[in-house]
Formats: sequence, C-alpha cells, structure tokens
Amino acid sequence: MDNSTVPDFQVQVLVVDDVADIRTMLTEFLSMSGYSVIASADGASARLQLAAHKPHILLADLSLPDMQGSELIDLVKAENSTTTGIIMSGHQLSNLGPETVAVIDDYLAKPFTLKEVEKVIGRWANYHKALAERSEERRVEKECRSRWS
Repeated sequence: MDNSTVPDFQVQVLVVDDVADIRTMLTEFLSMSGYSVIASADGASARLQLAAHKPHILLADLSLPDMQGSELIDLVKAENSTTTGIIMSGHQLSNLGPETVAVIDDYLAKPFTLKEVEKVIGRWANYHKALAERSEERRVEKECRSRWS
C-alpha cells in the first residue's frame, strides 16, 4: 500500500451512511485499497465506533437518520482535531450552508465514482501518513538526543 517510514501505519476510515449498498460498496472498495475500514449506519452507532477507534478519516453522509453528518464531524473534531471530516451529499456544496461547510474538510457529491472516492480519500490518507512520519521523526530525534546527552 505505501512505503511509509512509520512501521505498521495504516490509515483508518470510518464510513457512515444509512444506505446499506453505499456503505458496503465504500467499505469493500476502501478495504481492497489497503485502508482499515469500519462502518456505521447512523450517528449513534458511529459514536460507539468512535469511542472504540480513532479513525484518521470520517466519511459521513450528510443526512443520517438520527443526526446530520456535519454534527458528527463536529463532535469528532472537538475530541481529535486531526481527524479529517468528509461529507457525502446529493446537495451541491454551495447549498450546504455555512455551518456545515465550516466543519468539513472535504466533500463528495452523490452520485460519485470510485475514482472520485479514491482521489479524495487518497489525498487525505497521504496527509495523515505525512503527519505520522513527522511524529515518528520527532520521536526518533528526541530519543537520539537523550542518548547522546
């Protein structure tokens, strides 16, 4: 999947969509693409998944049965500001409203292609890999300095 300098690093994605076919398609595609994927059908089950896992990327439908996907992203970012929040919606980005646009990092317009999913998720996966590599570099540098001091 990658040649990251961080051992055993795998980007984790939480997919949240109440439409089972979309959720399954995304889960299978992202898993085959090398990501660690967990999935939920609604905001409540997603919050349980978030308590057990710390995904790098949250890919959420805008309209969930029990909450807005943007609300879920906002909750996640309050706890972990490095989590990437991506909204999927049949509405144009310009129609989402400023409160939604303010909390999301990216947007996938429904219907989308797997190529579009790959492009958006890949871009943010590279970002998280770079963050992990920098963190590992700092850890190694600190360890070396403490040994040489």
